[in-house]
Amino acid sequence: RDMENPPAYGDPDNMTSANYWFGETDNGGVHTNSGVNNKAVYLMTDGGSFNSYTISGIGVDKVAGIYYEVQTTLLTSGSDYGDLYNALYQGCLNLIPGPQGITTVDCQQVRDATVAVEMNLEPSLGYNPDVEICQAGGQPIDLFVDDLEAGAGNWSFGTVSGTSSWSLVTGYATSGTGLLWGNDMFSSSDSFAAMNMDTALPGGSQPYLHFNHAFGFEDPDYDGGWLEYSTNGGSTWVDAAPLFDDGLGYTGSINTVIGDGDNTHTGRSAFVGDSHGYVSTRYDLSSLAGGNVRFRWRISTDSIFYDLGWFVDDVRIYTCGSPAPTPVFSDVSADYWARDYIEILYNEGYIAGCQTSPLKYCPDRVLNRAESAVFVMRGAYGAISDPPYSPPSTPSFDDVDPAYWGYGWIESLWTDGFTAGCGTDPLIYCPLRDHTRAEGSVFFLRVKNGVEYDPPPPVGIFADVSLGAWYAGWAEAAYSEGLLPPCQTNPLKFCPDDTLDRSWAAYMMVWAKGGFGLPTPTLVPTSTSTPTP
Repeated sequence: RDMENPPAYGDPDNMTSANYWFGETDNGGVHTNSGVNNKAVYLMTDGGSFNSYTISGIGVDKVAGIYYEVQTTLLTSGSDYGDLYNALYQGCLNLIPGPQGITTVDCQQVRDATVAVEMNLEPSLGYNPDVEICQAGGQPIDLFVDDLEAGAGNWSFGTVSGTSSWSLVTGYATSGTGLLWGNDMFSSSDSFAAMNMDTALPGGSQPYLHFNHAFGFEDPDYDGGWLEYSTNGGSTWVDAAPLFDDGLGYTGSINTVIGDGDNTHTGRSAFVGDSHGYVSTRYDLSSLAGGNVRFRWRISTDSIFYDLGWFVDDVRIYTCGSPAPTPVFSDVSADYWARDYIEILYNEGYIAGCQTSPLKYCPDRVLNRAESAVFVMRGAYGAISDPPYSPPSTPSFDDVDPAYWGYGWIESLWTDGFTAGCGTDPLIYCPLRDHTRAEGSVFFLRVKNGVEYDPPPPVGIFADVSLGAWYAGWAEAAYSEGLLPPCQTNPLKFCPDDTLDRSWAAYMMVWAKGGFGLPTPTLVPTSTSTPTP
């Protein structure tokens, strides 16, 4: 194989490549089609220009860490390239902060690499479609949901004729390991997996059914499966085809021309052939609103030959609520680890961001000492727009000119006794120097406890903080009071000289001010220092 140039060995380097393998051999192209991911990994690691995108490589250690996170926590046995596309970006965000020093800038490179290889696209239109649970970002309000991880308590397996194909199994699933499986077997059979309880659909509502499924039925269309519903407790059943809304609908009809003669449903519209992995299907239940409903998945097979059968997972009946709130800052995504801390400070008037059009926060930018003066003064006085004191005509610090934008904030910080500067002969403040975790501990502990606060004597809990260090007590107090997690657990370390970025400053400010009603976090160490740009 050639990861930089997969076509050199006949492998695809993007989802719509002419080299993409559509056949059933090679288990559906599992080896050949890995060229798409190989190319993505090359771009993430070494960088380059491809398919109108230019990616800056982030290095093998970061990429390896991201893939380990993805493979161990985010993917399941039923995942496909569409899932990998989402998981790689989410896995990258999960590692901020982390031992590789990954930043949101790195995660954008990951996203660009996966877009460049078209990992978010089908190899051809309608090949293996997925449909959103709710449109336009709406949030599902569940009426019934079963990921099949708690057993088969919601289900009954039965037959219309022959032997039942259905059972609850573990393995090829889209969440966890449990799923319903209907075996496409050597038997003339008509069997089903049915919900054994009704679900009430609120009157006047817009309810839906959504489920994930994969199937491989005997070709050419000798066997197949379809969905039915009952509104009278299972006494009678109706084909759900008229309720189909989006995703993958029935793919054909059970064969009426060539066959064995003992499939009792030849000519019936059904899911037939191969779904090419997991797909999803959504049904519109609005015509049933105000009543009760249950569903069953039904397979009809003949007595000659076999195939993989039907795999069903993550069954959900629901309505859709309002979309999730749009992030305030264009560079702080909805799933960014510090979003809640940043947005609550913005909503309370403590921060304004780093740019106005579009509104940005610059979460990974290291906080300098001038910016920290604004943070601390607002922490002490509330959502003020100007420094609390009129600036003196004569500067207190030799390196902070009265014309400097932060002059009034720094002088107020000095007046209130929050800072002693960074040098004494002459007295200087070092406004452009990067803020460290040790310095942040002092400032935000005093925001929390008052300017007269001094920490208890240190006892030496951190392996990298000597008892004689000026910040030893501050570091231990910041940790014990929940303002800042350690950077490593074994041994326990604080990384006092590492820089403090604007995300962690927001985190510290929120907890220094009492949390603003946010849930108290568990202080799980971050394994490294805070991320830097």
